[in-house]
Amino acid sequence: MLIGKNVKLRMIEKEDLTLFNQWRNDLEIKNQAILHPFPVTKELDDNWYNKVANNVQNNEVFFTITDIKEKVIGYTMLKSINWIHRNCYFGIIIGDKENQGKGMGKEALSLLVEYAFATLNLHKITLEVLSNNINAIKLYENNGFKREGILAEHVFINNKYEDVIIMSKFKNK
Repeated sequence: MLIGKNVKLRMIEKEDLTLFNQWRNDLEIKNQAILHPFPVTKELDDNWYNKVANNVQNNEVFFTITDIKEKVIGYTMLKSINWIHRNCYFGIIIGDKENQGKGMGKEALSLLVEYAFATLNLHKITLEVLSNNINAIKLYENNGFKREGILAEHVFINNKYEDVIIMSKFKNK
């Protein structure tokens, strides 16, 4: 468990799936997180949980984000971990709308970045963010992520193509 001032990152529990399923079917959240637009059934989430819980390849790490009182507010992950090149992709969902914009994502990001570099000894964390998600871009830049490139018209959301910005953070930079 990773513990911050206002949030905790703990292992995902099967009981978390009800909230995750609500968030994974919220089109606004799905669009901001660049998730596919298809409905996610409870069975799909059960299969996803079983895959995560039984992953022996050690190429993904998922955490449930809770507030300090253990209320589930989101989840975060490092995925596609490459142990040769020591890099991975980062993702985060603050699904609890009451806790969006209150610094919970910032603290969860800081905890996971510290875990990735200090515990897993990863060298680089990469993420993708919509070019119009200004708050997320500011959050990442304020946490040391730098823009590496743009995937022009990369995703189709709300009847138009959107650019995606690739950002990354290195361990010692």
